[in-house]
Amino acid sequence: MMRSLWSGVSGLQAHQTAMDVEGNNISNVNTTGFKYSRADFGTMFSQTVKIATAPTDGRGGQNPLQIGLGVSVSSTTRIHSQGSIQTTDKNTDVAINGDGFFMVSDDGGLTNYLTRSGDFKLDAYGNFVNNAGYVVQGWNINWDTQSIDSSRSPQNIFIDPGMHIPAAKSTEVAIKANLNSGLNIGTASRPLYSLDSIHGYNKKTGETKDENDTGTTQFYTTSKNAIDVTEKGVDCASLFNASGQGLNLREGQGIWVSYADAKYQTNKVGVSAFDKDHQANQTAVFWGSEDQKTKLSITLNGVKIENENIKSIDEAVAYINTFTVANDSRPGTGVTAVKNKDGSGIEFVNDNSNGTTDNMKNINLVVNEDNTAGELWNAKWDQNNNKFTFNQNDPAITKTGTSLWTANKITPEHPDGNNTVKLEGTNKVEVITAHKYIYNSSAQDLPPMYNPDGGDGYKQGTGDNPPTDPASKNYYDAVMNGSLLNTNERVF
Repeated sequence: MMRSLWSGVSGLQAHQTAMDVEGNNISNVNTTGFKYSRADFGTMFSQTVKIATAPTDGRGGQNPLQIGLGVSVSSTTRIHSQGSIQTTDKNTDVAINGDGFFMVSDDGGLTNYLTRSGDFKLDAYGNFVNNAGYVVQGWNINWDTQSIDSSRSPQNIFIDPGMHIPAAKSTEVAIKANLNSGLNIGTASRPLYSLDSIHGYNKKTGETKDENDTGTTQFYTTSKNAIDVTEKGVDCASLFNASGQGLNLREGQGIWVSYADAKYQTNKVGVSAFDKDHQANQTAVFWGSEDQKTKLSITLNGVKIENENIKSIDEAVAYINTFTVANDSRPGTGVTAVKNKDGSGIEFVNDNSNGTTDNMKNINLVVNEDNTAGELWNAKWDQNNNKFTFNQNDPAITKTGTSLWTANKITPEHPDGNNTVKLEGTNKVEVITAHKYIYNSSAQDLPPMYNPDGGDGYKQGTGDNPPTDPASKNYYDAVMNGSLLNTNERVF
């Protein structure tokens, strides 16, 4: 009876201690830099009334009879979690965001104490102190050299009360920011809309409307006059005067125009991917395995991407995509890689929506000579050892500057035995769907070009000979031979 009462009393006593700890936490809710504590409970020793017995003959053993004697608070634990940082009106208050402590001392730095409380102030002599008068330790600035030497031992931080710091003009300003994508035009806050709205008039109803009046709901119609769409704002466009000069445009300003996503898929010749479950000799596209790693070595939009430990096409895709976005140490490619449906190759896609630099647009892929990932490999099945062995040059597979990534033909197709495989094509490819247009205030001379919607008609030419008519010749070069598919800057 007394034992059960004592166990209950020990629980009440332990709970009382835990309440004391919580009460202390609550009372310090406004204490700067305070870290709360937690009560840790532990069971007391048990009383053994009867010991355990071992199995004998036909009878089994018995567990011991032990009765617990209650609970106690074994310790309290300080919880060093990040507190909330608050703004104060005192310019000597400081805070640490993350790990770390302030160091203070009461004997000039011989003995140091650590605190998270940054409630500091200056005393009458200019010492930087906490509320207990301990001086904050750190490194004072050398006003002669305007530098701080952090290699020395920390000292009392001291600021001369009579010191005045002379003003110095700024010599360099660096800013890193994103421009507003379109909430403002000039000084007026107006949303941007497409170029199909008709200012001041509604074709469907014949009513006059002022679409710049944000106090009422305005409308515009489609080219087929089918629906009304709510609009409050103005069109986004570049204006030109009678002389063809851009209003509010400066020399060198311009835009990127993309008519489609740039896409390219490797392995256009349709060679099958290596199948580890097909226990036979294979000549196939190989992206590596746990036993045989491959090397990824390509240059994509001017960025070299190299990894010697590729074990699968998924690893290659993931690694290529780490270069999509630029960072502080290197440019990005703007290109996203995905595995194609049969897993034999990679599809590259650039929707031209990232960045404004040339290397973030279109697709310029160069497969380096030392690339072995995603190339044509020979896999030999070893029946005795029940495993594949790999040799990229047995039988001979000649790249001759051509990669399976960019090859347009294989001779002979799907070879057997000791035939030599030859890849035909180049080791690079360029897909252009985005063009850069730069404004120039000077008049531009454009060559004549045939207009498919009118004009004197297209002069076809004969055989392989292009047309002699200048307009037809330019049209033939641009449309038939793709001469406009280049990365040259266009001027308007």
